[in-house]
Amino acid sequence: MAELQNLLIRNYEGVGDFEVPIIFPEYDLPKVSDWMEFEYAKNKRKKTNSVGVHFFQNDHKIECVWTFPDRYYEALKSYSVVLTPDFSMYTKMPKAVQIFNHYRAMWIGAYWQERGMFIIPTIQWSTEDSYEWCFDGISIGGIVAVSNVGCLQDDISKHLFYEGYKAMLDIVKPCKVLFYSNSYPENLDGNIHFIKYNIDKSIGR
Repeated sequence: MAELQNLLIRNYEGVGDFEVPIIFPEYDLPKVSDWMEFEYAKNKRKKTNSVGVHFFQNDHKIECVWTFPDRYYEALKSYSVVLTPDFSMYTKMPKAVQIFNHYRAMWIGAYWQERGMFIIPTIQWSTEDSYEWCFDGISIGGIVAVSNVGCLQDDISKHLFYEGYKAMLDIVKPCKVLFYSNSYPENLDGNIHFIKYNIDKSIGR
């Protein structure tokens, strides 16, 4: 169905200029004893409802959820929390590709949430002009997830990350920020719930 951009599965009315699907807010995080990368979580035979799943991986490892959303709903539905896919929004990408990557991450989150999965939106941005659409579909005041892994490689990327983070707080006003990082973020506002980056298959809180 991916050849029709999943519109035969579900066509949302959406919001904003690009009709981005809406993910409804969650205000209380269930118990999560550990976080696991999607690549490992999708094939794990013995699952537990106290594990959360994240998509902070290279795009080629997560592209399959867009191609087969129903298949991976079945693979992930028993987990406690699932973050939306982290499709890349690099500043050098054409804007159309960035917008599409935001749209399809939100589409997957909305579709899985509609089927009963506990979904938290992962928020990304690129340059300042992305603020016009990169927060579309994310409900005000709920829990969100962000990551700065790979975003602080030089002064320009650091500036873009910190400015975007401040814009996210101003626009989305999240009650909690699940922050996936190498180290605890310093000098950042918000109710931050730190998730430690780990190259192993899972990450501890």
